[in-house]
Amino acid sequence: MVFHEQPHPHATKTKELTVDFRKSNSSRHFPIYINGSEVEHFSTFKFLGVHISEDLSWHLNTSTLVRKVQQRLYFLRRFLGRSPKILSNFYHCIIESILTSSIMCGMAAPQCVKRNH
Repeated sequence: MVFHEQPHPHATKTKELTVDFRKSNSSRHFPIYINGSEVEHFSTFKFLGVHISEDLSWHLNTSTLVRKVQQRLYFLRRFLGRSPKILSNFYHCIIESILTSSIMCGMAAPQCVKRNH
């Protein structure tokens, strides 16, 4: 049996996103280094289909979902005049799945706001 060493993080594969809740507007954050290489900093990234930003706002994620749904609604309009069953199936399979893809993430936000007030 061969045991391999634990994998070491690589600076080229590691990305940094800083969420800062301090009230001061100091946006200076010191870079992170792994084996002498600086880790790349991002203001947003996509994780499991959800866009996450530094300020934890939903603007980018919402606009992306709206754009995807609008593209699919075009095809739904093309099916108008067809069987209601076909329209319903298309909506549930194609459009509703996009709208509910990040519902678990969105459901946590109102709970956090409610607790803080």
